[in-house]
Parts: sequence; structure tokens; C-alpha cells
Amino acid sequence: MSKLDFTDPALLDALAAALTAAGVDGIEIEQSSRRLRLVVEGKSTRATMRLEAGPASAANIITALMAGIFDLETIPSELPRTVRAGDILACLRVGPVLVPVRASRACMVTRCLVDRQALVGFGDPLFDIEAHP
Repeated sequence: MSKLDFTDPALLDALAAALTAAGVDGIEIEQSSRRLRLVVEGKSTRATMRLEAGPASAANIITALMAGIFDLETIPSELPRTVRAGDILACLRVGPVLVPVRASRACMVTRCLVDRQALVGFGDPLFDIEAHP
């Protein structure tokens, strides 16, 4: 999948129309720090992604398979921790539905890259992982 070009006016128009239809009053995107800020009905909802210097290898991260609110409340989140393939690491909340974020392979989850209750999108990095010995 190619990356979205947020300098494309057509993409920005489509994004603005979709967000307006969803009740979003404002949006701010900062690509260099990967910060996204949404304002809904006058209340500020902030989603911040923490990525440190240098992009992580795709083999060393677990990404979001869809957009939603990052929910760690339902899953124990002590890190680092060893997990098996298929273990649930967190959930994405989409309305009343919780969609599990699962480990794709046995590994050690070393770091969570997003804040609790942050809005994440498809492909956003959620966890740093290390290969399981």
C-alpha cells in the first residue's frame, strides 16, 4: 500500500468531507512528528503517536489493521512481555465494538507507541517488538 499524500488537494477535500460528516469540527496533522489532533463538538480529542528517531523496520512493529480508538483498558499492558502468535495485545474501539490487535508471531513486545485512548488509523505503528528467542 502506498502512503497517502497529504499535500494532494483532492485527498484533503475527501478527508475533510468524511470528517465533517462524522462530526469532526477540526483537524491538525503534523507528519514529521506523526501527530494528529481532532476536535469534535468543541471538545479537544488528542491522539499522539510517539515515534523516535529513525523509522522502525516493518518486521519490528505491529500496526493497526483499521482505524479506531486504541484501547488498552481491557488487556493487561505490562511491558516488556513475551507473547505467542495470536495473543491479543490491545483492542481498537470502533463505536461499541472492540476489534482485537493480535501478535502476528511469537515475540517480545517491548514498547507501546501510542497513548491510551488515541485515535489511530490503518497502518499506524502500535507496538515495537523483538523476535522471540
